[in-house]
Amino acid sequence: MISLLRKDLERYVGNMKPNIKTIFYLLFAQEVWAVTIYRFGSWVHHHCKIPVVRLLLKLIAFLLFKMNETILGITIPFSVEIGEGFYIGHFGRIIINTKVKLEKIAR
Repeated sequence: MISLLRKDLERYVGNMKPNIKTIFYLLFAQEVWAVTIYRFGSWVHHHCKIPVVRLLLKLIAFLLFKMNETILGITIPFSVEIGEGFYIGHFGRIIINTKVKLEKIAR
């Protein structure tokens, strides 16, 4: 999850050098929130195997998913398979079907 998220975030800010502008953007850009929430939920959906931990993390992921859907208007189900470099170029109403598989994203 971390390596995929890092590749995604590099699409937004380039080389990920920690400076005020980069940190500010990563904290407040809605499209970055949506990608981060998707990566977390997808990791829980596909990789978390410990039953009690999985249940707790699924609850957290579901609440974040609903916040993403309600506040940001972006619906990316956790069952979707998206390769590295996932980039959302705008905020607003975005809906991705649950059966979508996107391999490596071209730059």
